[in-house]
Amino acid sequence: MARVKDVMKEEAVGVDIGRSAFDVARIMAEKGVAAVLVTHEDKVIGIITERDLVRKVLATSANPAEVNAGSCMSAPVISIDPDALLSEAAKTMSSNKIRRLAVITNGKLQGVITSSDIARHLAASASHNDPFLNAIARKVPPRGIYA
Repeated sequence: MARVKDVMKEEAVGVDIGRSAFDVARIMAEKGVAAVLVTHEDKVIGIITERDLVRKVLATSANPAEVNAGSCMSAPVISIDPDALLSEAAKTMSSNKIRRLAVITNGKLQGVITSSDIARHLAASASHNDPFLNAIARKVPPRGIYA
């Protein structure tokens, strides 16, 4: 069975707790990510997802330039060790109703693993023949979806 370190993304986007929600949204758009980790004094203390921005900033009519990352982040960050099995990562995501885990060893951020990363790995293992895994992984079968 594969381990988290075999599937995770090693590049995690981080922002300081004092950054504005506007800056966070701009960074997410520039980097093409749906979430950023919030740091304070070089420690990961929270996560901001697109959903957090919508629910905690936009839906409340708050000014994104005046809301800081610490006010709209979800905390604490739920993490996993890079040597953990993918099944453990999936169980942790499921039980916490989340789609991302920070990958941390000895307090140091190693990367991020998402439910889509796990689905992509499983779809590749199944030679992309499973339409359900392909949908979750956002993979298009080689001949196209309607072939």
